[in-house]
Amino acid sequence: MRCAAGYGVDRVKRPASQYYWGDWRRDTALQACSIAARGLWHEMNCLMHDCEPYGRLMVGAAPMQPAQLARLVGITPKECAALVAELEGAGVFSRTESGAIFSRRMVRDEDLRERRANGGQAGASHGAKGAEHGSKGGRPRSTEGGSKTPLPPDKQPPPAFASASAKQIPSEPIGSGAGAPPSPADVIFALGVPLLTAAGVTDRNARSMLGVQRKQHGDAAVVDALQRCAVEKPIQPVPWLQATLKAKQAPNKRQAVEDDNRNIALAWANGAQA
Repeated sequence: MRCAAGYGVDRVKRPASQYYWGDWRRDTALQACSIAARGLWHEMNCLMHDCEPYGRLMVGAAPMQPAQLARLVGITPKECAALVAELEGAGVFSRTESGAIFSRRMVRDEDLRERRANGGQAGASHGAKGAEHGSKGGRPRSTEGGSKTPLPPDKQPPPAFASASAKQIPSEPIGSGAGAPPSPADVIFALGVPLLTAAGVTDRNARSMLGVQRKQHGDAAVVDALQRCAVEKPIQPVPWLQATLKAKQAPNKRQAVEDDNRNIALAWANGAQA
């Protein structure tokens, strides 16, 4: 199985790409994930480097499926689904409208690379025209020993980027979660649905169960439990989640009862003193 780049797409194969090691280490969202999830994201980046469009996890013209990704990296589909859910819940990657996983950094760098290449070709074209026409006015002689090609105001190119050696483009980690952070509900369904469906629960029932847990325990508690579940990988995630959330809620209920009893006692004491 190969990415789309191996299916006859006419694209220059790049043997390497820029990789910002310091940014990788400083990316809080990525570093909050388990070592297994970070390792999978590294493998996914390697695959996306060979895919077309660049930076998107594709097989031919279709998004790569979890089972295909699992076979390529050498893990089980269940392990792969859990690790992908962990990465998605942390906002490490984004998805296209068709559901394909993509690296925001890789896609943006590719767009910048293409725009620079197009700008360079346009400049080379103007230079050739000037050299061809010479004394006809296309490229007037300069007393400084060089030559310049005048362009009308409406054809002036935009300001050029500084060279990479002179000015670095502000870097964002390849695994960065730049942009609006996901809401707690987004995190819950991004993490929970793959975990539950991998355990045999239907998509509809998984979403219904997660909705019930949100109402009973609150978003923060459910997010915490799902993140622990993705890392610990229990054999039966459904009862594990229910037991974890119930155990976390019990101390809160006991505290509420103790607070009520204390308030009743204080109210009785104040009434007796009056």
